[in-house]
Amino acid sequence: MGGIFGQVVTAFQGLLSCGFWFGSFLPVAVFAALNALLLHILLRDKDLLKQFVGANWEWTAPVVVALVVYAYAIAPLVPLCRAFLDGRLLPDWLLEQLRRQPVMVKQRALEAVQASLRDLTATSMADAALTRARANGIATGVAAHPELLEPATAAVRRLEASIARGKAPRIRAMQGVVDTVAAALDANGATMLPGLEELDSRMRDIVSAVRNEVATQYDRRTELYNSMPPVMRPTAVGDARFRSELYSQNVYSAGFDFIWSRVQSVVPEIDVATKRIEAARALLDFSVLMLMLGIFLLAVWLPLLALYGNDTLVPFLLLGLAGPVVLRLIYQLVIEAQISLGEIAQVMVDRFRFEVLKVLHIKPPVTLAAERELWSTLSAIADGDAPKADIVWTNPS
Repeated sequence: MGGIFGQVVTAFQGLLSCGFWFGSFLPVAVFAALNALLLHILLRDKDLLKQFVGANWEWTAPVVVALVVYAYAIAPLVPLCRAFLDGRLLPDWLLEQLRRQPVMVKQRALEAVQASLRDLTATSMADAALTRARANGIATGVAAHPELLEPATAAVRRLEASIARGKAPRIRAMQGVVDTVAAALDANGATMLPGLEELDSRMRDIVSAVRNEVATQYDRRTELYNSMPPVMRPTAVGDARFRSELYSQNVYSAGFDFIWSRVQSVVPEIDVATKRIEAARALLDFSVLMLMLGIFLLAVWLPLLALYGNDTLVPFLLLGLAGPVVLRLIYQLVIEAQISLGEIAQVMVDRFRFEVLKVLHIKPPVTLAAERELWSTLSAIADGDAPKADIVWTNPS
């Protein structure tokens, strides 16, 4: 029986790709095993597993063949599941409900960027205020109000102590100290009053440190905000897909659906890019199928285990507690796999877009502006719109 099983596997390996084994067959096999285990727990007295796993493994080959056929049959449903996960097939009312939270998150990210920008501007204004006050004080040439030095020194010392404890000073607190020091500088010549010039230097060091901290925070918040798409999708998977597909439109004015399908057709089979595309797509198919089968497993088995009685209380609790956590991790894997496939797609478009033009018998343009106009025209024609410019064909070699 083992020889027959090996022949079956070899035959299927010749017909099906490695992407199929990892992206479709493996999730089906994993959840078939989980379902068999749960069924064994539910019908423990019948000892279900021994019927399939015997001394000679008699049922192994038929079961594997059945799983292969089943995985091959449901593989075309993976793109449909992806469309649900990224929101393309969701009804309008549900789509709007799901978009509320991402839109609020993006608004808060924008407000955080604006707050950091205001803080950055405040540090520049504080430095300018100190410079202006110092110039005014030096212009007087006298120390008119030396009593202002002591409270200013105390305020700077408290601020330095706060920074030494690892606390970043608030902008308002810093501005209050700056106003105190600026008042002392404005009323007294910095060179006329001992200690005032040193205090000015210490205050400027504090302002510089705060500016560096605020600039780092501004860069981090700006990077987070720029990573969000212009139009928020209802799901994180939709955001990842939209960002990756937006690249070809922003850089080359080429619709992603138009150019990506054609780029894949011109990538040589022996090129390493082919394996990278297949691996990224297999990982995405694997994660999507694992997620959908996991949801189905929880939806079916949690009610069954709950209705069966106390004998299945422990499996019910384990499945109910661990299941959602595992599904959340798998959902994050879907997001990362979508990002990975999108990054590979961007690189492939950069590398092979001119090969697409050769196949279409179009002379590659010499400028980016001309190329953008060309791809925009081709995409418009493919969408059934009026062409924006004429296409000049070349004679086939």
